[in-house]
Amino acid sequence: MNWYQQTSKLAFKPETFDDKNVLNNKIHTYERYISELSQIADIVFQDQRFCKQKIQEIMKDKGLESLDIIYGKLSEANDACLDNPWTVSELSREIAYLLNQHLSELIKDRDSFSDYYKKELEKKGLWKNE
Repeated sequence: MNWYQQTSKLAFKPETFDDKNVLNNKIHTYERYISELSQIADIVFQDQRFCKQKIQEIMKDKGLESLDIIYGKLSEANDACLDNPWTVSELSREIAYLLNQHLSELIKDRDSFSDYYKKELEKKGLWKNE
């Protein structure tokens, strides 16, 4: 699978367990970013340089470049970090919300993949619901 297929939200549906591992990795990464962005929104009034550094670390992720809206808002927050903490706080919460929406879509895809294989194993008698 090509890198652009792995990072695109619409082109990626898990078909094998390797794809599910990639999807799980994306889910864990997005959860970490959401918690970091929530932390940035709270701390930006106290330590703006730290927040700018954290935003730049998040921007380095190649997977977020395919999500144009999120990447654009991250660059906006990065530009305004030292000048306007209110804007950065608002943008951080907005980005966390957008990532959370995308995260719920990824979790649905993962669960549908898992449910399919669970049903297949139940048909073969290899899965027992207890």
